[in-house]
Amino acid sequence: NLNHSRYEALQLTLNRRLHRNWQMQASYTYSEAKGAAEDFLSELGNDPAATENEFGFLDFDQTHSVKFSALTHLPRNFSLAGIATWSSGYPYSFIRERNSLDTDGYTQFRRVFVRGKRNDRRSDPLYTFSTSVTKNFVIGEITGKIRFDIENLLNSDDLRVFDIDDSALINQVRGERRFGRRFEIGIEMHF
Repeated sequence: NLNHSRYEALQLTLNRRLHRNWQMQASYTYSEAKGAAEDFLSELGNDPAATENEFGFLDFDQTHSVKFSALTHLPRNFSLAGIATWSSGYPYSFIRERNSLDTDGYTQFRRVFVRGKRNDRRSDPLYTFSTSVTKNFVIGEITGKIRFDIENLLNSDDLRVFDIDDSALINQVRGERRFGRRFEIGIEMHF
């Protein structure tokens, strides 16, 4: 496997340290992940006739990402936190499977990029909002905290597309849906 990949990123971060019971952090990341295969056993990239079209954005590339988080301490040992994230969509390819005969007359299955290059389309941007409430407590010599988290507060179930195969009469989409809203309860104790 002679494929290679390249990841480059630039990140800008702003921090507001704890002052008057609140703190925040904001960051922006510009990045590019380019290469010729997402994994060692990639089905795309096995066609020597399309070698020049293989290098492109990898399926996990998110060019732009903005994150904002804030935390405030409330009376009675409560704290409230929130995280908002926006990121550009993931790239995907239109592919087609073709049959061709090799020099000995055997059928070979070829997968090619319909629109020219690897991952030349992007899915919609992703938004995620999450929150957390924490209560600190002391019972005798035991200190601890109880935490309640809600991840993906808006219950987004975005579809992440890996590729679209238009070999058949109906386009076949290979992808996965994001988990919807999730809840988590945690207890931590020190004694």
